[in-house]
Amino acid sequence: MPRRSLFLLVCVIALQRPAFAQDSAVVSWIRETAIPLRTVDADSGFADLAPLKSVLADVRIVGLGESSHGTSEFQRVKHRLFEFLVKEMGYTVFTMEASYSDAQPMNDYILHGKGNRSDVLSKLGYVAWDMEEFAAMVDWMRAYNRTVPEARKIRFYGVDIYRNSVGRDKVLATVRRVLPTALATTDSLFHTLAEQERRWPSWDTTVIAAARAPLDALASKLEARRRAPPAELTPAEWDEIIQLVDVMRQQAVLRHRDQYMAQNLVYVIDHEAPATKFVYWAHDDHVTTDSLSVGYFLRQRYRDGYYALGLYFNQGTYLTRLIFPPRDFDIKTVPPAAEGTLEWFLARAGLPRFFLDLRAPSGKPAVEAWLRTSRLAFSGVWASDYTQPLNDTLKVRDWYDGLLFVSESTPTHPTSNARRIAARKEGF
Repeated sequence: MPRRSLFLLVCVIALQRPAFAQDSAVVSWIRETAIPLRTVDADSGFADLAPLKSVLADVRIVGLGESSHGTSEFQRVKHRLFEFLVKEMGYTVFTMEASYSDAQPMNDYILHGKGNRSDVLSKLGYVAWDMEEFAAMVDWMRAYNRTVPEARKIRFYGVDIYRNSVGRDKVLATVRRVLPTALATTDSLFHTLAEQERRWPSWDTTVIAAARAPLDALASKLEARRRAPPAELTPAEWDEIIQLVDVMRQQAVLRHRDQYMAQNLVYVIDHEAPATKFVYWAHDDHVTTDSLSVGYFLRQRYRDGYYALGLYFNQGTYLTRLIFPPRDFDIKTVPPAAEGTLEWFLARAGLPRFFLDLRAPSGKPAVEAWLRTSRLAFSGVWASDYTQPLNDTLKVRDWYDGLLFVSESTPTHPTSNARRIAARKEGF
């Protein structure tokens, strides 16, 4: 080889050596620090999860994210983690990215056996949750609640602003009782909202926005009636009716969804006993403590009492839904993670699945720099019609308190109800 070429090669190697050294240090740290998981499946014992007791010792709210709603391994491992948190750490409230209003039948089902699982699962408002994997967790929650005293039973809440049929029915019944002069206008307004909701996500946003003023007026009338004798509802009943109207008002704003989901989660937290511990299940983009997400607002309010856990995979397939207008399911394929991405580093650790706590300082300058450096990470949206790149740009420690990684993703499995909804071209 000519001397000039040899000299250039040596220079290139020298320039690459610092980056290579940092990459190696990061991968070594991940491998040394990771808590390997024996399986993603629930009902498999907790021996491998035992180290999480110290990681989450002072945590009151655990945010369980996922980079894809349609990854079977994510729904299964989150079920397993929730089972651990309930049985081993005393968590009793499950909250999720689902309708605040229309998740209430699910709570009645898992607590009291009212209704049937198939119907209440479909009523959550998101076909992404109407999957066999999530149904298995609902079955577990119902079975668990049959075996424990009232104080240890799991409660189930949605925190999202969409889908308000249960809320409209409850509010209309209350208006009929305490504000009969407002019944006709409220009934007409709610019929309009119900028709738009049937079309969601392809609804008429001008109609939804126009509902904000009459909803504000209804809320004011209810608040005034609450303060006037006689007391026709208990304080808790009044709180809930006003909250149901507030969620409808949030929907009519057509923006600030994460802020409102956080507000609704805080409402749930404030109405449970002070020592209650919560799980919040949503997409990674909602659990992160960055970018005005739900997790951001939780961090501002609860500080280290909130733990944001992001879930990622290296490669595989996942389920999505063709939307705008609603159509059938779609399976997307993701190749192995590109060099330098978050998943690329996680995959190089060579572990099929693991939990990585980020709160403890690494003591390694190269790792600390890596945790604070912007990099790409996959973000699979549920609606597969979207054409923008499926990536987030994030600084790991700014986004999360911990990561959970699985090497392979496979699609979730729609229930028979979900397949019927998709075939009718309904839902989201």
